[in-house]
Amino acid sequence: MTKFLGEFQYVDFFEGKSTELLLMMVFLVAFVIFWKFVSGREEAAKGYGVWDVFGWFTMKDDVYYHKGHTWAHPEGEFIKVGIDDFAQKLIGKFEEIYVPKIGEKVDQGAIGLKVRVDSTVIDVLSPVRGEVVAVNEKVIKNPGLINTDPYGEGWVMAVKPDNFRVNLRNLLSGKLARAWLEQHVESLRERMTGNLGVVYQDGGVLVPGIARALDNENWQRVVKEYLMTD
Repeated sequence: MTKFLGEFQYVDFFEGKSTELLLMMVFLVAFVIFWKFVSGREEAAKGYGVWDVFGWFTMKDDVYYHKGHTWAHPEGEFIKVGIDDFAQKLIGKFEEIYVPKIGEKVDQGAIGLKVRVDSTVIDVLSPVRGEVVAVNEKVIKNPGLINTDPYGEGWVMAVKPDNFRVNLRNLLSGKLARAWLEQHVESLRERMTGNLGVVYQDGGVLVPGIARALDNENWQRVVKEYLMTD
């Protein structure tokens, strides 16, 4: 609406647009609330500490990874050690696990654990160097805990490191760890070409023991390659 005030002309741009402005304000408020909600969900997921890699494997953001697919988690002056989700899905259901005795020494990058699948014993590298101060008796009695909860109840042993910083410095964490696992997943995908029906269960879930599903005759070689024990 145009009004005349003496010699000046006043144009009221807002008259007739109040409805549009109100709707815009409502939209902005709703958007801010929605954004805070989504951000809150993301922070909650981050706080939970588990990463999902391509919907196939999980990682934890508060642990360090050895390239042989074992993990290390600092707890006070000790380091808790386990086998990651990639390795357990690659190998299959663990039937027996062999761990060092308390007081024995393990070396970073050397064989520190052994697992048995069927009649095959598979070597697993230790992610840290030091003295074994505890072993998980629950896992010794029930190795399947590594398959069901690799970063929790499935931990294997605790080590007092010779040098805390040096041990952790030689491991992967954060974005570097994720990028490394993504490379291994891509490598695994290339091996799966033409074998999708073999390595997937109904519903698109990877079968336990991916290596055997890919190549039953040479599955041990596949496992050794990824676990760096070849």
